[in-house]
Amino acid sequence: MKSIIFSILIVIPCHAGFVVPKNVYRSDQIEAAQAEAEKEKRGLAFLYSNPKSTCPLCDAASEEAFKKLRTHSVIVLLDVNDKNAWDQVNPVVTTGFHEPQMGHVYPKVVITSPDMKAIVAQLSNKEMGSSNMYSTAKKHVEAMLKLSTSPELDINRISHWKSGNSSGFYIGTYTGMKDEKTVNLKMKSDGKTYAMDLNRFNPATAAFLKELAENKKPAKATVNNVLENWTGSNGTTLQAKFVSLKDDKVTLEMESGKTHTLSLERLDKTSQDKAKSYATEKP
Repeated sequence: MKSIIFSILIVIPCHAGFVVPKNVYRSDQIEAAQAEAEKEKRGLAFLYSNPKSTCPLCDAASEEAFKKLRTHSVIVLLDVNDKNAWDQVNPVVTTGFHEPQMGHVYPKVVITSPDMKAIVAQLSNKEMGSSNMYSTAKKHVEAMLKLSTSPELDINRISHWKSGNSSGFYIGTYTGMKDEKTVNLKMKSDGKTYAMDLNRFNPATAAFLKELAENKKPAKATVNNVLENWTGSNGTTLQAKFVSLKDDKVTLEMESGKTHTLSLERLDKTSQDKAKSYATEKP
């Protein structure tokens, strides 16, 4: 008696990545995203991810980011597969993604002011799994949006400058312009300062450097003697008026009229910069 062998074909569904929502911009639409963020008074959130990923966990993290970030920011997707993605953003955003605490695993998020000149919040891949970190990021964005002007540019923080003729970056600190066409960068690799022609950078980076040279930095916030949000280094936010900053101690006046003095380091970066800016203007 002949035995009949049946072959069973098991079909394993192929994971096809995630669908990018219609209201999410791409890297070549940044100007439109900025315009919307300015008009709607929202943050600008950059999500670095891979819509063609075969990792369900990565896709789930990206889809959750779309939901969480859209409550306070205009979202721009920086596609891992797009070789020109880094050519569209300025050095502030680029540096935000490449700082050590962000790691090398995607997806990850950098949120900036609408003009892309100040980092408001960052979420590494690991942090994207925490609801508390999303809540903290939202508080930081809301605090930034309540300022009368954009947070001041922290030029000393910027370290990654996109090359114009390769996929790499020049890693160093901006120390000024030698002339209209030459920038001085103090390289991280050897600590030496090099004069570099602007043609060695990609267009977005070169334009950013020219703007620095022309001193077109964001205007400082002004002391308006009204209650506004101040965010602590732990993410908590309170409403108060700025009184003074002396010996790294900032004094704030609560709505009740009581004053509270605390170390400047107990505030987050945005609030620290705001206090320093107010201190230089307050008579």
